Amino acid sequence: MVIIVYDDIRKEREGVLTYDFSNIETFLNMQSVKDALGVEKSFASFSHPVYEALKGDCAKNSDEGIPALLDKGIKLLIYVGDEDLMCDWIGNFRWVLELNWSGKEGFTRNSVIQFIVDDELVELLTKYGPLTFIKVFQTGHMISMDQPKTTLYMTGHHFK
Repeated sequence: MVIIVYDDIRKEREGVLTYDFSNIETFLNMQSVKDALGVEKSFASFSHPVYEALKGDCAKNSDEGIPALLDKGIKLLIYVGDEDLMCDWIGNFRWVLELNWSGKEGFTRNSVIQFIVDDELVELLTKYGPLTFIKVFQTGHMISMDQPKTTLYMTGHHFK
Protein backbone atom coordinates (compact mmCIF):
# COMPACT_ATOMS: atom_id res chain seq x y z
CA MET A 1 0.00 0.00 0.00
CA VAL A 2 1.26 3.47 -0.90
CA ILE A 3 0.41 6.32 1.43
CA ILE A 4 0.82 9.83 0.10
CA VAL A 5 0.71 12.69 2.57
CA TYR A 6 -0.66 15.96 1.14
CA ASP A 7 0.61 18.29 3.80
CA ASP A 8 1.74 21.25 1.70
CA ILE A 9 0.14 22.01 -1.65
CA ARG A 10 3.13 24.12 -2.76
CA LYS A 11 5.77 21.40 -2.49
CA GLU A 12 6.81 18.37 -4.49
CA ARG A 13 6.90 15.09 -2.63
CA GLU A 14 9.71 12.60 -2.49
CA GLY A 15 8.07 9.28 -1.79
CA VAL A 16 5.31 9.71 0.77
CA LEU A 17 6.60 12.86 2.51
CA THR A 18 6.83 16.52 1.58
CA TYR A 19 9.25 17.56 4.30
CA ASP A 20 12.85 16.47 4.73
CA PHE A 21 13.34 14.99 8.20
CA SER A 22 16.82 13.60 7.53
CA ASN A 23 18.55 16.01 9.96
CA ILE A 24 16.12 15.04 12.72
CA GLU A 25 16.59 11.34 11.98
CA THR A 26 20.36 11.70 12.02
CA PHE A 27 20.31 13.58 15.32
CA LEU A 28 17.82 11.30 17.08
CA ASN A 29 19.67 8.18 15.92
CA MET A 30 23.02 9.31 17.33
CA GLN A 31 23.96 6.87 20.08
CA SER A 32 24.73 9.71 22.51
CA VAL A 33 21.23 11.16 22.00
CA LYS A 34 19.59 7.74 22.34
CA ASP A 35 21.55 7.16 25.54
CA ALA A 36 20.54 10.56 26.92
CA LEU A 37 16.89 9.85 26.13
CA GLY A 38 17.07 6.30 27.40
CA VAL A 39 15.85 4.70 24.17
CA GLU A 40 17.17 1.73 22.26
CA LYS A 41 15.09 1.78 19.10
CA SER A 42 15.96 3.82 16.04
CA PHE A 43 13.89 6.83 15.04
CA ALA A 44 12.12 6.95 11.67
CA SER A 45 10.15 9.94 10.41
CA PHE A 46 7.54 7.72 8.81
CA SER A 47 6.72 4.15 9.75
CA HIS A 48 4.07 2.09 7.98
CA PRO A 49 3.45 -0.13 11.05
CA VAL A 50 2.95 2.93 13.27
CA TYR A 51 0.70 4.54 10.65
CA GLU A 52 -1.41 1.38 10.42
CA ALA A 53 -1.68 1.15 14.21
CA LEU A 54 -2.84 4.76 14.56
CA LYS A 55 -4.93 5.35 11.44
CA GLY A 56 -8.13 4.39 13.25
CA ASP A 57 -7.68 7.44 15.48
CA CYS A 58 -8.10 9.75 12.48
CA ALA A 59 -11.85 9.15 12.33
CA LYS A 60 -12.46 9.60 16.05
CA ASN A 61 -14.05 12.71 17.49
CA SER A 62 -11.13 14.46 19.16
CA ASP A 63 -13.10 17.36 20.63
CA GLU A 64 -15.05 15.43 23.25
CA GLY A 65 -12.89 16.48 26.20
CA ILE A 66 -11.81 19.89 24.93
CA PRO A 67 -14.83 21.95 26.06
CA ALA A 68 -14.35 20.79 29.67
CA LEU A 69 -10.69 21.81 29.54
CA LEU A 70 -11.58 25.25 28.16
CA ASP A 71 -14.26 25.70 30.82
CA LYS A 72 -11.58 25.03 33.46
CA GLY A 73 -9.46 27.81 31.92
CA ILE A 74 -6.83 25.54 30.40
CA LYS A 75 -5.25 27.39 27.49
CA LEU A 76 -5.56 25.82 24.04
CA LEU A 77 -3.74 27.00 20.93
CA ILE A 78 -4.88 25.54 17.61
CA TYR A 79 -2.81 26.56 14.62
CA VAL A 80 -3.06 25.56 10.98
CA GLY A 81 -1.03 26.40 7.89
CA ASP A 82 -2.89 27.97 4.98
CA GLU A 83 -1.13 25.63 2.51
CA ASP A 84 -1.89 22.41 4.44
CA LEU A 85 -4.26 20.22 2.43
CA MET A 86 -4.26 17.35 4.94
CA CYS A 87 -5.47 19.51 7.85
CA ASP A 88 -7.04 22.47 6.07
CA TRP A 89 -7.52 25.72 7.95
CA ILE A 90 -11.19 26.17 6.96
CA GLY A 91 -12.23 22.78 8.31
CA ASN A 92 -10.25 23.31 11.50
CA PHE A 93 -11.72 26.79 12.02
CA ARG A 94 -15.25 25.46 11.54
CA TRP A 95 -14.50 22.70 14.05
CA VAL A 96 -13.29 25.26 16.59
CA LEU A 97 -16.36 27.46 16.02
CA GLU A 98 -18.61 24.50 16.80
CA LEU A 99 -16.96 23.56 20.12
CA ASN A 100 -19.64 23.64 22.79
CA TRP A 101 -18.09 25.45 25.74
CA SER A 102 -19.05 28.39 27.92
CA GLY A 103 -17.04 30.83 25.78
CA LYS A 104 -18.41 29.72 22.41
CA GLU A 105 -20.50 32.82 21.83
CA GLY A 106 -17.66 35.17 22.82
CA PHE A 107 -15.21 33.32 20.58
CA THR A 108 -17.51 33.40 17.55
CA ARG A 109 -18.20 37.13 18.04
CA ASN A 110 -14.55 38.05 18.50
CA SER A 111 -12.84 39.71 15.57
CA VAL A 112 -9.84 38.37 13.71
CA ILE A 113 -6.53 39.95 14.68
CA GLN A 114 -3.56 40.32 12.33
CA PHE A 115 -0.19 39.16 13.63
CA ILE A 116 2.94 40.74 12.17
CA VAL A 117 6.54 39.53 12.46
CA ASP A 118 9.35 41.67 11.02
CA ASP A 119 6.83 44.00 9.29
CA GLU A 120 5.18 41.09 7.46
CA LEU A 121 1.67 39.78 8.02
CA VAL A 122 2.24 36.15 8.96
CA GLU A 123 -1.00 35.01 10.59
CA LEU A 124 -4.55 35.78 11.53
CA LEU A 125 -5.81 34.84 14.95
CA THR A 126 -9.02 34.69 16.88
CA LYS A 127 -8.78 34.59 20.65
CA TYR A 128 -11.28 34.49 23.46
CA GLY A 129 -10.52 33.39 26.99
CA PRO A 130 -8.27 30.33 26.95
CA LEU A 131 -8.93 29.49 23.26
CA THR A 132 -6.74 30.78 20.44
CA PHE A 133 -7.02 29.78 16.78
CA ILE A 134 -4.29 30.83 14.36
CA LYS A 135 -4.10 30.62 10.57
CA VAL A 136 -0.42 30.87 9.58
CA PHE A 137 0.38 32.14 6.09
CA GLN A 138 2.81 30.52 3.66
CA THR A 139 3.10 27.24 5.51
CA GLY A 140 1.94 23.69 5.24
CA HIS A 141 1.58 21.05 7.94
CA MET A 142 5.00 21.56 9.51
CA ILE A 143 4.71 25.19 10.54
CA SER A 144 7.86 25.08 12.64
CA MET A 145 9.86 24.02 9.56
CA ASP A 146 8.23 26.48 7.14
CA GLN A 147 8.01 29.48 9.48
CA PRO A 148 10.34 28.90 12.47
CA LYS A 149 10.46 32.53 13.57
CA THR A 150 6.68 32.85 13.38
CA THR A 151 6.33 29.64 15.38
CA LEU A 152 8.57 31.04 18.10
CA TYR A 153 6.60 34.28 18.30
CA MET A 154 3.28 32.45 18.06
CA THR A 155 3.87 30.13 20.97
CA GLY A 156 5.59 32.76 23.10
CA HIS A 157 2.97 35.48 22.71
CA HIS A 158 -0.19 33.43 22.90
CA PHE A 159 0.61 31.48 26.03
CA LYS A 160 1.58 34.31 28.37
